Amino acid sequence: AYDKDVKFDLNPNPNPNPNTKPNPNPNPNPNPNPNPNPKANPNPNPDNPRKAVLNTLRLFYGLCRHFLYLEEMKGKESSKSCRPDLQAGSIINGSGMSVNRSRKSPGQVPGVEIGDIFYFRMEIACIGMHGPLQAGIDYISSSSSSSSSMASSSRAPDQSQPSYDTPIAVSIISSGVYDSKDDGEVLVYTGQGGRGSADKKKPHEDQKLERGNLALEGSMKHALPIRVIRGVK
Repeated sequence: AYDKDVKFDLNPNPNPNPNTKPNPNPNPNPNPNPNPNPKANPNPNPDNPRKAVLNTLRLFYGLCRHFLYLEEMKGKESSKSCRPDLQAGSIINGSGMSVNRSRKSPGQVPGVEIGDIFYFRMEIACIGMHGPLQAGIDYISSSSSSSSSMASSSRAPDQSQPSYDTPIAVSIISSGVYDSKDDGEVLVYTGQGGRGSADKKKPHEDQKLERGNLALEGSMKHALPIRVIRGVK
C-alpha cells in the first residue's frame, strides 16, 4: 500500500497552459448533484473496492510523510511524541475519505485481501478493518446487551444488519501482548482484561465475560467468522 512516488500538489496552477485564456465564467459547481454529506458515501469507488482501499492507504501515507516532514523542519524543537499516523487518520476520518466504516459487519472487508501488510493501527481503522486504536477486540453490541457493553463498542450497530441476542465480535488483533498461541492454522486467543501491571502493583486477575470477551462467545454461539489481524515482530 505504500507508494513513495505519490505526490501532493498543495498549490495547483488553475491555468497550466499559458496560451489558453481562462474561462471568464467558470462553473463553481461542476457537479450538478453534489453530495452534501461526504461521510454518507462509504466507498468512493463502489465498483472497485480494492482501488478504494489502496487509494485511502496511499493518501494515509502521503499525509504521514507530510506531517513527518513538517516535524523534521522544526529541528531541535520537534516533539518526540509526534504521531503523524494519528494526524493523518484524523484528517481522513474527519473528512469522510475513509472506506468501509459506515457499516460494521463480520467477515471479509471489501477491498482487503488476506496477506495485506499494515504498519499502523490507524490505517486499518481508516479502511474499516478494526475500529479501536487500543482494544484488541472490535465488536457489535446487541440491543439486549448491557449499557456498559454498548458504550464500549467503537460504533453503534447498523440497523440494516441481522440482530443478535448477544454482542458479536468482528475482528481481533493478535499482537503478542497476551499469552496467545498461534501456529499459523490455529490461534488460541487469550481475550482481554485481567492483565496485571509491569511493576506488579496491579496483580493479574481472572478475565470477565463482558465487552469483547462476551462478543467472542456470541460469535461462537452464532457461528460467525472473526477477522484476525496478526502482529509481526
